[in-house]
Amino acid sequence: APRLVTGVNFYDQTQTVQDTFGHGTAISGAAAAVANNSIGVAGVPWGAQIMPLRTMNDLGWSQYADIANAIVYAADMGVDVINISIKGSSYSTVLQNAVNYAWIHDVVVVAAAGNDNNSLPGYPAALEHVIAVGATDVGDVRASFSNYGSWIDVSAPGRFIQTTTRGGSYGAWGGTSLASPLVAGEVALIRSVNPDLTAQQISDIVIRGVDDIGITGFD
Repeated sequence: APRLVTGVNFYDQTQTVQDTFGHGTAISGAAAAVANNSIGVAGVPWGAQIMPLRTMNDLGWSQYADIANAIVYAADMGVDVINISIKGSSYSTVLQNAVNYAWIHDVVVVAAAGNDNNSLPGYPAALEHVIAVGATDVGDVRASFSNYGSWIDVSAPGRFIQTTTRGGSYGAWGGTSLASPLVAGEVALIRSVNPDLTAQQISDIVIRGVDDIGITGFD
């Protein structure tokens, strides 16, 4: 909670960003939960702030238009990194235009690849100028549920991620939805070290800085 700044609800156009589904709370904790306070869990960057921009309804569904509006709003508000732990199956020009808008404002967009165990592109992860994140398991190999393919940029831990849950407690979550905010947290750390880096430079650092597991080169 101390990491939260004022957000917007794009789902029903209100200032009420209360998480009624639980997904956003878990993702926020993985990304940037308060650390070094002897309570619960620690997010990746210890000093980052979270701007909650709600696009999901109570069942966890979003519209591309709402996500696009949230991306543009975040860019206009000067955020450093946008995490999108949502996956759709179809390409969207509206969504790509919003991502392009963030890119030219040097905002890094990170998105979850999806949990369908197939190679079909998921959006917005597969869009240009988005870091698409798959999930690994505790053995440091692709998680059985994680989507895969040439459109994936990096993978991060996505099973048994201890994080914040609704009601003030903690629990283990999984999925590429939890892998993505870990990468977003890494982006926040990189930008905290050098705020002058462009979105392209940060993306290059993230993608080129991974551990190479399996056969040498991109798998």
